[in-house]
Amino acid sequence: MNTKRQTKIKVNEIDQAPTPKKPRKSIQLADASKSFGVNLTENPALIISDKKVIDQVGLLTRNLHDSLRELGYDTRLQAIAAEVPEAQDKLTYVATKTEQAAERVLNATEIAMPIQEKLANNAIYLSEQWKQALETQQGNPDTEIFKTLLIETLQYLDKVPEQTNATNTQLLEIMMAQDFQDLTGQVIKKITHMVQSLEKDLIDLLLANVSLKKSHADDDGLMNGPVTNPEKRNDVVCNQDQVDDFLASLGF
Repeated sequence: MNTKRQTKIKVNEIDQAPTPKKPRKSIQLADASKSFGVNLTENPALIISDKKVIDQVGLLTRNLHDSLRELGYDTRLQAIAAEVPEAQDKLTYVATKTEQAAERVLNATEIAMPIQEKLANNAIYLSEQWKQALETQQGNPDTEIFKTLLIETLQYLDKVPEQTNATNTQLLEIMMAQDFQDLTGQVIKKITHMVQSLEKDLIDLLLANVSLKKSHADDDGLMNGPVTNPEKRNDVVCNQDQVDDFLASLGF
């Protein structure tokens, strides 16, 4: 009786025992199979190949990170990356100031041009009237005609100072609108310096990467001193054209 009871208990324990969990790798492989549409469990070669690729990418990333840190480029590149948003803000500032100055110049010009045109038209009109009066009133001059011309001329002369002052005001506005050049010029110089510094650091980084590949072959040249004729060397960049050629040779 006891034997049957013990046997029954063991059977119940087996029935209630938790289902063993699938290994995590199997779950990950199943998820990867669904994502990429490939049955990795039936293609173990793909698993090995993918693992090698991941290992190689990780190794390359680690080597690059260590190399940048040893060369001191990690902190410099971080600083440059932080300067890029600031450069964008500065360029936006330059664009805004330039647009504002252009609007001020256009508005002042639109105001000054009609004033100048009115002055010129009135001067031409009075000149023609005086010439006509002198030609037709030589024998027996009509005093009323000359009196009318005199009044119109005096009215014109009275308005000239007011109109010229208005024109000078607009010309001064145009001149003051050019103050953006000093501010934006400083900003542009800073951005240019930052871009040149970024270019130099990236070129130095590429040169360092290239030189690491052939460092063993070039150890004898370490005692040669400074470069005295960089234009005759193909491993030294000294101007923008050589920078372009160097980047092109690297496939960039």
